[in-house]
Amino acid sequence: MARFVDAGHPEKKLGPRFRVWFSNNGRQDAVTPMNVSVIAANDDRLSADLPQAGVRVESIAAGETQSVDLRLPWEVYDMGRDASGNPTAFAKLHAIVDSHGEVAETSESNNGIL
Repeated sequence: MARFVDAGHPEKKLGPRFRVWFSNNGRQDAVTPMNVSVIAANDDRLSADLPQAGVRVESIAAGETQSVDLRLPWEVYDMGRDASGNPTAFAKLHAIVDSHGEVAETSESNNGIL
């Protein structure tokens, strides 16, 4: 699950902050470090050049839920244009746990939300 925390700080050129919660639904502790990432996009397609933020999580115990805060870069507020040509923010937020595919899992279908 991901939630909006704050809009950022224009005077410091800091973009919006999001909180991402994730759980280890397995029976074993996950001790392989992994990345949790948020990616700003205008559609469902992901690419390496999209604005993103990430954090390294060292481990998560079986059955445990953790949360991390991630702040996107200020540029996400200028990812599109409205009918008048004014800048608009991104349209979609992708949140991905183990975004670099480092943890061996039986199913990766629950690693992301849009």
